[in-house]
Amino acid sequence: MHFSHTRARIIRSGEKLFARYGISNVTIRQIAKESGVNSSTIYYYYQSKEDLFEHIVNHIELVFGEDFSIAVEKNDPLEQVSELCWLFFDKYNQNINLVTLFLDERIKSNQNERVKKTIRKVENTINEALEKILDNCRDLGYLKSDLSNLVYIKMIFGILVETILFQKRSGSLLKNENQTHQFLTFRNEAIHLIKGILMVK
Repeated sequence: MHFSHTRARIIRSGEKLFARYGISNVTIRQIAKESGVNSSTIYYYYQSKEDLFEHIVNHIELVFGEDFSIAVEKNDPLEQVSELCWLFFDKYNQNINLVTLFLDERIKSNQNERVKKTIRKVENTINEALEKILDNCRDLGYLKSDLSNLVYIKMIFGILVETILFQKRSGSLLKNENQTHQFLTFRNEAIHLIKGILMVK
């Protein structure tokens, strides 16, 4: 999707500020200053900061949704789980501000209904991919517990998020080879844990 240079700067600035401070703490004036335009230019494209936020979060849905379908196409459901987890981690490294924004905003309780609805839309994209994988696991006899798919989705997503938060706390950018190895090891262990949960009888 092509945007003018000005609009692209507004989007990048909004993404950066929302991820850093949260949507409720960011003003149009701050976005204008960060992007180097005046407020009226932002209002030309977006009626409010919520409009801009919705546009940005819709892009998160595309970021996740485009490739998550690939994971579900793997033959073995445990391979599907691994593929989806690695995609989630890759999407974080490629879109740190976007994914941080999504993860931070989804746990806040003070957003307006429009913001909540936008966040839920992204969660549903991830949940639908996990739901298909869990159904495949049940069909092939991996998943024998009576726990509902929703419980498993919350466990899996919780592990993925905690893994991301570990990397974020340790430094979002992989600064050296040793740190890169640590993160990869930690991610591998997280995926083994998820696969182990799915195989518990």
